[in-house]
Order: sequence, then structure tokens, then C-alpha cells
Amino acid sequence: MVKNHAADSNEGFNKISHKKMMIIKKEEVIMSKRKLSLGLILLALCISFTFLQGAVSEQVLENVFSFTVLGPNKETLAKGTGFLVAKQILVTNYHLISQAVNKVEGLNYKGKKVKFDGIISFDKNFNLALCKVNQKKLGLKLGNFGSLQAGKKVTVVGSNESGDIVEFNGEVKDIHEINSSLSVAELTISGPQTLSGAPVLDESGVVVGVLMVLEGGRKVALPVDGIGQLSQSSVVKKFKQWKAEKYFDTLEGSLLAGRIYKAVGESGRAQIHLENAVKLNPSDVELLLQLAEIYSEQRNFESAISTYEKVLQQQPDRDDVYLKIGNVYLNMMKWNEAIAAFQKAYELNQQNEKTYLYMGQAYEELRQFDKAAEAYEKYVSFNPEDKAEVEKRIGLCKMEIEDFQGAAKAFAEALKKFTQDLDLHENYAQALLKAKMYDEAAQKYYELAQLNPERAEIYFNTVVRMYDEAKMPEKAVEAAQKMVEAKPQSDTAHYNLGYLYVRLKRFKEAVDVFKKVIELRPDNDYAYYNLGYCYNQIKNYREAIKAFQKFTEINPDDPNGWFNIGINYMMLKNFGAALEPLKKTVELKQDFSVAWYNLAITYLNLNDRYSAIDILEKLKTLDPSLAQRLRDIISRY
Repeated sequence: MVKNHAADSNEGFNKISHKKMMIIKKEEVIMSKRKLSLGLILLALCISFTFLQGAVSEQVLENVFSFTVLGPNKETLAKGTGFLVAKQILVTNYHLISQAVNKVEGLNYKGKKVKFDGIISFDKNFNLALCKVNQKKLGLKLGNFGSLQAGKKVTVVGSNESGDIVEFNGEVKDIHEINSSLSVAELTISGPQTLSGAPVLDESGVVVGVLMVLEGGRKVALPVDGIGQLSQSSVVKKFKQWKAEKYFDTLEGSLLAGRIYKAVGESGRAQIHLENAVKLNPSDVELLLQLAEIYSEQRNFESAISTYEKVLQQQPDRDDVYLKIGNVYLNMMKWNEAIAAFQKAYELNQQNEKTYLYMGQAYEELRQFDKAAEAYEKYVSFNPEDKAEVEKRIGLCKMEIEDFQGAAKAFAEALKKFTQDLDLHENYAQALLKAKMYDEAAQKYYELAQLNPERAEIYFNTVVRMYDEAKMPEKAVEAAQKMVEAKPQSDTAHYNLGYLYVRLKRFKEAVDVFKKVIELRPDNDYAYYNLGYCYNQIKNYREAIKAFQKFTEINPDDPNGWFNIGINYMMLKNFGAALEPLKKTVELKQDFSVAWYNLAITYLNLNDRYSAIDILEKLKTLDPSLAQRLRDIISRY
């Protein structure tokens, strides 16, 4: 173990310098610049050294190596990291070591050269390789990849771009299943490509994975368990005898990279690798399916469909593939093509409930709501987890085809789960109303008023209007009274109640209500108008005149207010007072034949027969029947 020299900084610096230790903590790399003072360098080394003494032991460091893969002209083909798992046996990524042509040069953590003799064994499916090196350390302790889970902290010790051994800390972001025999751990570690092949340590310091750095910097831990499946034979393939290959151009490499990229959400890179894999193995159905799914994610829909069709050429009875094709057509908004695919899936397997769901969606988009509802109902007969959500769709479709009772039933089923969905409650209430289930609808709207007080007035008004249009005035009044109780300061609530009293000819009750409306809203002109009308109906003409006068103060250009003032004066036989309001009426509306008629009657009662005769001439054009009545009356004067 490395000793802690923090207590004596100078002694610590001298010993580290003597050993030429190249141990650099990632966060302190910038401290190694030559321009820094000796004191700063001393501080940096002490901090780094002390940290590693607590986090990574020298036993780990002496088992980790950087290496460079050389080409035929000694050019650099790849750089990476490896670590010992036994005497003279180093493990790293196959994609690095497979490129070797003549030689691999290695360095230990002290910067001393390490001889790489050749490749012992490899597994392309796991991207792992064993190499023989001239190092006799016992190797790192291997743990269990299965101990990793999201959020677990890990440490990677490997090579930076300069070949120095660097420590990186992070955690597991997620565990991804690549296939039935391989899972990888996505890590939050940052660092260069040269970390690839490094050991991934858990918090206890044992190796649980081998780091694989992908293009773009994505990092995953390959299971350490794969190392045990590699042969540790004494037979070594020398690099000069090795037939170099680019791993990611092979079927195994393309598959592994493509599936990892797909798992971590990089569909663009996944597509590139899986396309290459398909070229190498075009008959692999599962591979074709994965590539088609990638195309769909990339919205390359035509390629997705053609790839799915290649699967069907090999396995024509795959109803699940027809479903996938149908879903691609849904994304393309080609509804008829989608339905054709879903119907084929249905012919192959009538027990696949998803067929009915997707078919319903396509029919709904085509506004063939009857067929959509039928398909959705078949789907919910399987009692799926999303049954309540689809019941909402059934309800909406049945509303479109005016099957309101069916819609109400579907909405009621959906409400068993979505109890707080206000839109769903409103749809249910509307379905009940349209189905003429008025009392049930009213009860639902009253419930909505409790659930959503901000819209309570709208709900009460809906019930009032519903009963009023259904010719059920007493229930309409009852609903209006409930609204007044719920919203006592609402002039609209009182006005609606007054209006219903008028409809029922309960004028005295209406008078009190319209007075309340005016109290709440003094500028409510039609409250004055209706109040005047009610007073007229109970023969209280003087109060009627006052109400209509208030109406004309608010609406001086409305001829109806002036007309009613004149009429009520006529009812009081005060024809002199009636004259000016009636003249004002016909001034504002010159084709108001009834007003002209009553103005003529007023003139006759004021013994002005000539003015009445003048009006008769106007009425002959405006309303011949009223003109005849007026002629008969004039003839008697």
C-alpha cells in the first residue's frame, strides 16, 4: 500500500519524485503545468496522493496499464487501457487490440514500458480479449456485475490521453439489457477514449465491469462475468501473426454497438451499426426488427416498412409485424394503409387485443366513428390495463354517432378510474343530457358544480336551459333556485329565475326577483324591461312606467322602451302622457306598425282625427290589416 506522506510535505514530495510516480487525480491534472511554482506542484501532488491513498490503492494502480496499438508503419491505430486479472494475463476491449498489426506498446502507472506478447483469447460477443504481458502481479479482484444498479457509485482507473493513469468517479445511470445473455451499465463517468478497457470498481474496490468507450464518448461497463468465459490458455497469438480487423465492421461488433446505442437512446448511431449488421447477416429476423424500429424512431418510415416486409418474406405469419407496419402507417397518417395492415394482423391472430386498439385509432382518424367504437369495444373486452382510457375514446366516438346512451355508459366506466377528470365528468353529463336522461344529467351537473366551483354558474345554467327546452318548467325553476342558493350574489342566477317565473306567469314572484337583479346590478337594462313587463301583467301600470323609463335612460335609442311607456300610459287612459313616448317610438323605428296604430288611437282619444287619418295612410303600406282596423275605428268618430 502507498504510505500517506501528508504529514511531512517535503518528504512526501521527495519520495514520489524518486519513484517517478505518474498518479494524477482527474480534478488535479491542470496543476501539473510546468509554469506552476514548486510549492503549487508540491500541493497538487500531496492532494492527489492523499486522495488516492483513500480511494484507490497502489495494488490497483500497479495492475492497470495504458497501451498503444501500432500499425504496419508504427502509426497509432488505437489507445486504451487494460488491467491484470492474473499473472501475465491482461484484459481489455477486443475492439482496441483487434486492430494490432505488428506491435502493442504498454506503460505501467510509473511510466515504465510493459511488453505485450500477443492475444491469448477473445470473445467478440462481449468485446473482451485476454493478452499476455510481462507482468507478474496477481491481478485485480473480480466482483459481480449483478451488484450494480442505478445510482450506485463507481470508480474507473485508466489511461488519459498522455498515458498517465487517472482516476474518474461517477455512478451508474441505468442498466440496459442488450440481449438475453448480455446487460451493460450506462455510466456518468466523463473522460477520453483512452479509458476504454479500464476496470470499473465498486465502492469496495473490486472490479465489477470493463469500461467500453463508444464513439461520441458514451461509456458503458461490460460485465466482468464475461472474463471468466475467456480461455487462459498458454498458447499466445503473436501480434505479427495476428490478422488485424476492425471490430465494429464485423457482425458481432456492429450488433453490440448498434444495440448499445439503441439502448442508450442514440438511434442515429444505432442505425449505422445495425445497417452494417444486416448487410453481414440479412436473414437475422430479430436484427431486421431492431433496425426497422430504429428507422421508425428516426421517422424514416419508408425504410421501416420495407425492413418489416423483409421479415414477412421470411416469416409471413407474424401478426406482430403487421401490427408494427400498421403503426408506422399511423405515424405517416396513412389511415387506410394502416387499417389494411391491422386487418391482416387480425386474420392471423384474433386474440391479439392490440390489433383492435390500433384499428380503432385508424378508424377514428378517418372519422368512421361507428367502426372505431366497435374496435375499441373489442379491445376493452380483453380487460386491458388501459381499459378506462379507451372507454373515454368509446364515449367520444359514440357521441359523434349520436349513440348518447352508449356514450354515457362508456363515460361512466371511465369515471371509475378517472374520478377527478373534469372533462370526463362534463362529457358524461352532456351524454346524459343528449340521451334525455334529464334528472341524471342534472345530478351530474350539480356534482360538477361541487367539483369545479369556478364553473358552477355554467353548470347550473345548463340544467336550467335543459329543463326549459324540455318543457319541464317546474324543474327548471327548481334548478334556477338551486343556482340562486349556490350563487346568491350572481345577478345572472337571479335573472334566469325571474325569466322562468315569467314563463310560468308567476309575475308577482318575478317582480321580487328582478328587483334583486337590479339591486345587484343597477345597469342591467333588461332587468328593468322585464320588471316593467311583470308590472304590466299584474296591472300595476304606474310601476311599469317607472321601470320602462329606467330602461330608456340606459337604452335611449331602443324603441321598445318608449313604446311600453306609451302603452302603459294608455292603460291608465292618460293619452296626453302617452303621446310623446309613442311619437319617440316611431321616430326611432319608422316601420313599427303597432306603434303607429296605438299613436293613431291616442290621437283619436285626444280628438285629433286628422293626425289619425294621416297615420292611416302610412299603415296601408306598413300593415293593411291594422289599417283596416284603424279605418273602422275612425269611421265611428
